Amino acid sequence: MTAPDARRLELRGIFNRLVTALGAKDFDTVEALLTADVVCEWPYLPMTGMAPVMHGNRTFREFCEQGMAQFDPYRHKITAYYDLIEPDALIAEYFSDTVFHPTGARYSNHYLGIARFRGDKVCFWKEYINPLTIKDAMGL
Repeated sequence: MTAPDARRLELRGIFNRLVTALGAKDFDTVEALLTADVVCEWPYLPMTGMAPVMHGNRTFREFCEQGMAQFDPYRHKITAYYDLIEPDALIAEYFSDTVFHPTGARYSNHYLGIARFRGDKVCFWKEYINPLTIKDAMGL
């Protein structure tokens, strides 16, 4: 296996641990897998009033803890990876499956994430998500 191939497998493992931890609401692991200065972006905002860009692993953790509080664990599953020429980046497709407690509505969504890594942590994460699916589940 070449060095770039080994690095791509390493990145996939890191991102899988991150998405799995997020889906399980293991926020300690999520925070640990993000750099302190991570940049998280959402081109299509999942929630009204949400910042389109967040800076810092603690900020992201607090947002997720609050935003996911009324849901069962999301049980994220990655369905595909797309390697990039850049050795420290990847694209992944994944989905979630959970329940929104206040209404009992099922929430399942599909995501496309672009991640960049510094060492063994994610330093940039852009997530494309269908905000209408969230609004439907929450009755907004």
